[in-house]
Amino acid sequence: MNESGDTSSSDSRPSEHENKQQLVKYDDTPQFNFSEWNPQTPSALQFLSLISIDHHGFTLPPQQREHVGKIRRGSVNTKRIHQMIIGKPIDRNVIDGRRLRQAVNAEDYDLVDSLLSRNVDPCGTDSKQRSPLHLAAAKGNERLVRMLLDHNANPNQKDIIGNTALHLAACTSHIPVVTLLLKAGTDVNAVDASGRTPLHLARSRLRLLQEESDFSNDQLKTNINQIVAMMKEYLQQSGREKELSELDMLCDKLEHTSTREQLDVVGGLISNFTSLSIEKTQTG
Repeated sequence: MNESGDTSSSDSRPSEHENKQQLVKYDDTPQFNFSEWNPQTPSALQFLSLISIDHHGFTLPPQQREHVGKIRRGSVNTKRIHQMIIGKPIDRNVIDGRRLRQAVNAEDYDLVDSLLSRNVDPCGTDSKQRSPLHLAAAKGNERLVRMLLDHNANPNQKDIIGNTALHLAACTSHIPVVTLLLKAGTDVNAVDASGRTPLHLARSRLRLLQEESDFSNDQLKTNINQIVAMMKEYLQQSGREKELSELDMLCDKLEHTSTREQLDVVGGLISNFTSLSIEKTQTG
């Protein structure tokens, strides 16, 4: 500031030290004009999917942002960038497959729909051989499971320890998802590492419902109907027509219940029926 109180032009310039700090700060940042550039070539898309643009404070339009990765620096990403340098291409399907799994995990329906509409493979797996369908089933997200199945996700695909999406939905007690996967053609003979089938899940859930005192009659009836729908699909897929007819008769009884006592009685009958079906499966 001079004697008159005005700030001189020389004082407003950044100091040499500030210049050095800015050079250090942005020295490793790719210097692209993102406001005007629209990536088209495969190599450009591959590179943008690797660099961590978001960590440098850039704000990109949606049509460009979808190409940009949010990957932290690490040995794996360093290896991939090295592959780019030596001219080894990175499979775009691998990148899109990872984005699809991330979108499923985040339950980002719009992004999942966008990726599937662009024919991204719904069967791509992670290091544990889990597909997007495995992830959606484990979450019990019926909408995502349906979206993936509608785009030809394989319901019988197994992860690294042999679990299908059905097993993951069953062990987390997501009855509607189990029913949906059975309708999609999941192998009903496939069992998990403990030898459990959907019938084991049904029996377990029915027993828990019998101990549930906080549910209203309508809530209890709805839950029993969900379990019955799963059991029906399982028996139908297994070709067990006689048991299916017996279950239909129990369903008629369920429809005519109005009190908690009646619901408990019919629920107990369905639970006993399930136990007998499990015994027949094991002895058959």
